[in-house]
Amino acid sequence: MIHGLDCKTLLLNSDFTVDNGAFTVTEVDTLGYRYAIIDVCFGNVPANVAACQVTESDTAGSGHANISGASATVTAAAGDGKVYGFALDLRSRKRYLDLTLTAGDGSGTVTEAAVICKLYRGDQTPVGATELGYTGGLVQLP
Repeated sequence: MIHGLDCKTLLLNSDFTVDNGAFTVTEVDTLGYRYAIIDVCFGNVPANVAACQVTESDTAGSGHANISGASATVTAAAGDGKVYGFALDLRSRKRYLDLTLTAGDGSGTVTEAAVICKLYRGDQTPVGATELGYTGGLVQLP
C-alpha cells in the first residue's frame, strides 16, 4: 500500500471566488478517522481575509464552535499563492469539522481559494477512486 493512498480526500468548497463574503464550505464527518489535514489554498487575495477558522461540533449542521489555535491570518500583502494547513488529531475532537472562510472586501476583485481535507488512519482502508474521494477519477501508474 502506498501510504499517500491510505487516506480520503475531500474538496470542501464549490465556490472558488468570493468578494466580501463567506465561501460555502462543506462540513466534514470524521467518523472512523484519527487524523485530518485541512488545506486552504489561495490564489489571488486582494483584501485581508476576514476569517479562516476551523470549527467543530457533535451534531451535523449546527452548534459549531471555534477550535482554539485553529485559525490563520491571511493578508492581502502576503496571501497570494499560499497554502495554509490545519493538522488535527481527531481522537480529542468532536465528530464534525467545518471551516469558516470569509473573503475581505476586494472592491469587486475576488479572493480565490480552494479548501481540501484529507482524512487519515481510518478504521477501514478506502479502496478505489470513489472511496478515496477522487470523484473525478484516479490515475495509478506502475
